Amino acid sequence: RDTGTFVHYMHSWENGGSLSSDAILALNEDTQGNIWVGTSKGLNILNKKTGLFTRYRHQPSVPGSLSHDRVTAIVRDDKGNMWVGTDNGLNRFHSDTQRFTSFFAQENEPYEIYTMIKDNQGRLLVGTSKGIDVWELENVRTTSLSYWKQTSEEGFITSLWQDGAGGLWVGTYDGLAYVSLDKDEVNFHRINVSDPRSLNTNKIQSLYGDRAGRMWVGTFTGGINILD
Repeated sequence: RDTGTFVHYMHSWENGGSLSSDAILALNEDTQGNIWVGTSKGLNILNKKTGLFTRYRHQPSVPGSLSHDRVTAIVRDDKGNMWVGTDNGLNRFHSDTQRFTSFFAQENEPYEIYTMIKDNQGRLLVGTSKGIDVWELENVRTTSLSYWKQTSEEGFITSLWQDGAGGLWVGTYDGLAYVSLDKDEVNFHRINVSDPRSLNTNKIQSLYGDRAGRMWVGTFTGGINILD
């Protein structure tokens, strides 16, 4: 930021220390200052001192490999563990062995993760094609928000944000929802063509709550909507 210039990291067939793919889906940083990059072709970890990436791919014949190559979400928990959400499975990385332990909501069932955050209780909230799962990390078990009802086939979870009051904002392709976790209530905001102050599209892509308490809503076709 001091120089106003950009450094570019891109895939190179000749360089094994480059990104495995230029399609970037998730970013985070570990306690050592390494940058974790989720791509369409595996997980990449950047050593900022060397400028080189270490690649982790799904290898069906190798125990402890990543459960799927498409990495959609990366979260660091309160103990510094790194969790990786993919198109099929949740993964916890073990830095001592450079291996992963993979978890699924239901055994022998596909587990497609779209988004993931750490909540104010240190749990993982995971948005999937079927709803919201809550992962308790002490014993690594999951429960689903039973009162969350999919409203349409486009109701899969695209984004999550927890506000200071503990409420959960949920972005879907069927509108924006606010979940009162303590009251088991869900309230939706959707487009209303007769109200110019409503959402201008139901296709939500990203969420951000600012310090003033406003919710910034990034959409697929309607630009940015701000809920004041």
